[in-house]
Amino acid sequence: MRNQIDHTGLYSKIDSGMLDRPITFYSPSIARSVTGHADITFVSAGTDFAYRVDGVPSEDEKNYQETSSAYVTFTVRYRSDVKPSWQIDDNGIRYDVEGVQEVGRRLYLNIRTLYTEPRS
Repeated sequence: MRNQIDHTGLYSKIDSGMLDRPITFYSPSIARSVTGHADITFVSAGTDFAYRVDGVPSEDEKNYQETSSAYVTFTVRYRSDVKPSWQIDDNGIRYDVEGVQEVGRRLYLNIRTLYTEPRS
């Protein structure tokens, strides 16, 4: 029997077939305008395959606007460059990386992300 990711997103050994979702990483880059104003843009930092675990969605009100948000955990093969300031694109939806946890000794990463959608 193969070991798999359990409901908490932890693993003992991951079947590589479970990493079936293509995702794209985006790292922040600071661009300066001609006036010297700094704008943060996100540039592609590569594509990888991931296993996805959806969290429970929630609703909130921020700045007098209703929002819907959900935590999603992506598990990918180990990468040393992923930071909490990055974003992940999964099928056209951008997620903000909230935390990165190494699993095993440089085997995998559990990347906790947050998706927030304004609602009208």
